[in-house]
Amino acid sequence: MKPGKYIFFDIDGTIEHRQLGTPQSAIDAIRMLRENGHHSIVCTNRIRNNIQGHIEGMNFDGIISGTGSDIEYNGETLFSSTMPPEEVRKIVELLRKHHFVASPEGKNLFFIDPEYLEWYLQSDSYKRYRKSEGGRVQPWDSSNTRIAKVGAYYTPESDRDAYLNEVDDGYYCLIHGDHFLETVPKETTKGNAIRWLINKLGIDYEDTYAFADTYADLDMLQAVHHPIAMGNGDEKLLAVIKDHAKPLLEDGLYLKLQELGLI
Repeated sequence: MKPGKYIFFDIDGTIEHRQLGTPQSAIDAIRMLRENGHHSIVCTNRIRNNIQGHIEGMNFDGIISGTGSDIEYNGETLFSSTMPPEEVRKIVELLRKHHFVASPEGKNLFFIDPEYLEWYLQSDSYKRYRKSEGGRVQPWDSSNTRIAKVGAYYTPESDRDAYLNEVDDGYYCLIHGDHFLETVPKETTKGNAIRWLINKLGIDYEDTYAFADTYADLDMLQAVHHPIAMGNGDEKLLAVIKDHAKPLLEDGLYLKLQELGLI
């Protein structure tokens, strides 16, 4: 294990504002961590292929992507998990039943339920994806075996409560507002990925920190010794996590890392 502290960062709302991007102070702070002998790891729900442009130039030592389904460190993939194809099929069919557009996700690609492909290509969701990611969209079929989780876009007919009531107990759902949800194997969490990496690298628990902004990331924060909530985070998270940074756009990351003596 290398000396220094290990700091885990969520992306959206933590190092990057959805509309305004990443403030220069956050970029500088994360670069300075490495200069001071520390180690930074991004930890995101996004699949690996959809984050490179969001972390360009920040010199992260590690990348946990796909809600913890994929773990890289120093450019090497240390862990990668996928769902059984039959389980993916069951979830896609259940999403169809309740009028969602299923979007199975692998490490580098996401797919769209072919029954809704034309609908998706005309949707605002696709326009936002093309603007922010610019990647390819492919129709899903049972030959796509490297699937880690299943996202879903809402349609006007979607019945979220009915879907949640029928999801198998081996999965949990992340709700992203009223436009998108994800169905994820219960063992696949950002917190479990952090715990796995701490154990794999032999990191001292007292040397671990994490920054996040939503209550959905509570498990991620609870996986480390020093959890920090962003000041722009949701009230539920701020009530549980007692150590707060200022909001991202008020140089919150830079100032907190400075206060902690890490930069």
